[in-house]
Amino acid sequence: MTKLRWDPCLDTGIEEIDWEHRRLLNIANRLLDAMTRGKGEVAVRPVSRDLLRHAEEHFAHEEAYMRDMGYPGIEAHIKEHVGLRKSAEKFVAALESDDPPGAVQLNALMSHWLLDHILKLDKQYAAFSRERAGKGQCP
Repeated sequence: MTKLRWDPCLDTGIEEIDWEHRRLLNIANRLLDAMTRGKGEVAVRPVSRDLLRHAEEHFAHEEAYMRDMGYPGIEAHIKEHVGLRKSAEKFVAALESDDPPGAVQLNALMSHWLLDHILKLDKQYAAFSRERAGKGQCP
């Protein structure tokens, strides 16, 4: 399974948020590695729980950031976080079932998080933040 790779087009220009996105990507890659190498529950379970914990912390930081700047699209963004949270929780619960998902499903989940969520929604509040700070659009 190919590792998920960070692409500079995923940068929001908000240092803390970009760092958190990269951390989530790294944890997902650790989980992919554990799953593809067949390391079993001993490795997969703690890494999957780490992914959930860091995702929860990230969503809280992101939502606080949007609230602080008065981002008008915050409610829709929070709804998206709820959906991402449910998808991740469902995935982690399925890992503990009799028919666990594989690395392909994890790759698809994380690709959705990274490509769809960051490129579409996170970039919107990042542009709003830049405009409020008088920095204009990113090149």
